[in-house]
Amino acid sequence: MPDATPLAIGIIATLAENERQLISTRTKAASAAKKARNRPLGNLNFTEAGKVKGKETNQNNALNHERNIQARNLAKRYNDMAWSLNQIADKLNELGYKTRRECKFISCTVYRLLAAKNPLVA
Repeated sequence: MPDATPLAIGIIATLAENERQLISTRTKAASAAKKARNRPLGNLNFTEAGKVKGKETNQNNALNHERNIQARNLAKRYNDMAWSLNQIADKLNELGYKTRRECKFISCTVYRLLAAKNPLVA
């Protein structure tokens, strides 16, 4: 708005603020009405079976991901040498390994790698 005057900008800003307040009021009223009808709030798109299937898929993806398999093999070797979880995580990070989601390893991710139920692949 190159031709906007300070007055025009002020009016537009006031209208925007008023609209924000109206939206907030409507949203709060709708939430209160839903609560009064004892209806749950939030995202209810997933059934219990869908949640279980999604969790299983995520776990299988993590178990079968190439980087996790390689890191699990090394972690198992270091664990057999009685290294602590923190030492193993530090070594994996030092060697440039990342989790499936491109994060650094920490002790709990090493613990999960070692606790994985699928067989180690050479």
